[in-house]
Amino acid sequence: MSVLNRLNMSKLWTSTEETKEKTFSVLLGLMFMSLFFGQALMNIIAVLFLIALLILRPRIRWIAPLWWLVAFAMWEIVSDYLGPHHGAGREDGGNAYHFLIMLLPLVLASIDYQRLLKYITVGAVSSAILMWLQALLGINYHAPPFRINWDGGALFHRTSGFNGRPWVAQFNHSIITLAILPYLKWKSARAWLLISALFTGILLPQIRAVLAAFIAGAGIQALFAKPSTDYRDITKRIIVVVILAAVAVVIVAALRPDFYRGLMTGNGRDMIFIASFEIFKEFPHTGIGGGEYFLQHYQEAWKSLGWDPRHYLAGIGHTHNDFLLLLVHHGWPALLLWLGFVIHSLVFVWKHGNQKERVVFISLVVMHHVAGLAETYLDYSNTTYAIALCYGLALHGPVRRYYETRLAEPTNG
Repeated sequence: MSVLNRLNMSKLWTSTEETKEKTFSVLLGLMFMSLFFGQALMNIIAVLFLIALLILRPRIRWIAPLWWLVAFAMWEIVSDYLGPHHGAGREDGGNAYHFLIMLLPLVLASIDYQRLLKYITVGAVSSAILMWLQALLGINYHAPPFRINWDGGALFHRTSGFNGRPWVAQFNHSIITLAILPYLKWKSARAWLLISALFTGILLPQIRAVLAAFIAGAGIQALFAKPSTDYRDITKRIIVVVILAAVAVVIVAALRPDFYRGLMTGNGRDMIFIASFEIFKEFPHTGIGGGEYFLQHYQEAWKSLGWDPRHYLAGIGHTHNDFLLLLVHHGWPALLLWLGFVIHSLVFVWKHGNQKERVVFISLVVMHHVAGLAETYLDYSNTTYAIALCYGLALHGPVRRYYETRLAEPTNG
């Protein structure tokens, strides 16, 4: 083959790869944007992502921690059929576990931060505008897609944006904020517009556990993203974090009259947790599987504990805790595999990432799992997508650096 032909082939290959990366970058941006609009649009974009994957077959940068995720998804399916209901039903968020395998490698393969921020800005601003309308006009959770109470309602009630649940909206805004915060160009007006919109989604839904989780994650970034040995600088950072956290709590407490009610019991979650653990003890290896069977087992556990049925917490459909969710539905192997993925990813980021990338990933892990103490964010499809995408976004830099190092290593022979 002549030199000219080789050059032409090289240009064609480069052009093809650039086209693939642009395509996946656009789809990735649409996926992030869809997180603000609800899981229906998210599922459509995810299917388009899968189709593009099958047609274009891009280079997928695979890393060892992802094998934990593969095993996690497989066990989720297997345990569903080994459990007491033998695959008779699937929980709402269960299908999202399978998409985790697809999303993470593709996030690692093609990232254009500036294009991504444009899509996130569109989604966040649209959501913020709707939240302000819901806050000022009143909200009706049963009136999609805008959920506005046009007949008048309680002002500044917990808003949800395009999502049907305030905690889902607040969780997605919070974890996306932590994922992109260190990469914003603060001299840009768009950055201030974006952060204002995101903080609208963090404060107006008024969910206490998510707010606490976000404060913990943001505090980690503020204190450790830029290493410092200056005592005065560290003290200044701590003071700023405490003041901003106090302001956020005061705002939400002022908006939510029942802010301090049920803090010690988690609005009845203490009893839900005990009953859920009883279910786990009955099916420790496989869990009860997916589907709508939790309520049935929850009622049985309530009776076995000898609790007064007059105080039964009706309408409980899940464990309200991510750790218990995995134990109850898929047994201890599911929790072990999920923690294996998280811990192995932390080790990978620590080895191949810089200080900022390490701190961002740690802040996401802390935020997700602290919020997950009071709600099941691995159960809702939309929040599961958000977790997968933000973890993948945080892994992007270390993974690219890892592959660059591998390519630079001399080969034998």
